[in-house]
Amino acid sequence: MSKYTVLGKVVNAHGIKGTIKVYPYTEHLEQFVPGQVLYLGEDHQAFVLESSRIQKNILYLKLREINTRTEAEMVKDCLLSIESKERRNLKENEYFIEDLIGFDVFDDQMQKIGQLKDVVKGAANDVFRVSDGKTVWNIPVVKAFVLEVNQEDQFIQVHLIEGMEE
Repeated sequence: MSKYTVLGKVVNAHGIKGTIKVYPYTEHLEQFVPGQVLYLGEDHQAFVLESSRIQKNILYLKLREINTRTEAEMVKDCLLSIESKERRNLKENEYFIEDLIGFDVFDDQMQKIGQLKDVVKGAANDVFRVSDGKTVWNIPVVKAFVLEVNQEDQFIQVHLIEGMEE
């Protein structure tokens, strides 16, 4: 497991006092609380959360160390993370995306089709992007297509249909 868990991506600055807009990768937005340490960017620079609010599935975060729009614009496109030891407990059939990346992916007959390379947020559901280096499949993360996620053995079994292949 990685030392950090990605919770979202900074998409823009908001206002003139350093507030950042974050597209969340989690449905559990209640976990953003004042005083919490958040990390931005590939170098995981630490910031303290002063306040947060949610509007139309976008997080608006005020970080203690960012006080101007210019400073907020400097972190645009950065990933927002927490230390993995701070992440919430999962319910049954819930997974952290970064824990699944790299899993082998098999079809209905347990024939390997590739590895999970990315998970993309879709309008209705997430989409697994699976590749064997030549072919890419876009598989909606719904029960009809994702048959099993086995974290212990690190594999995913899927049902493929025409049109999933790029």
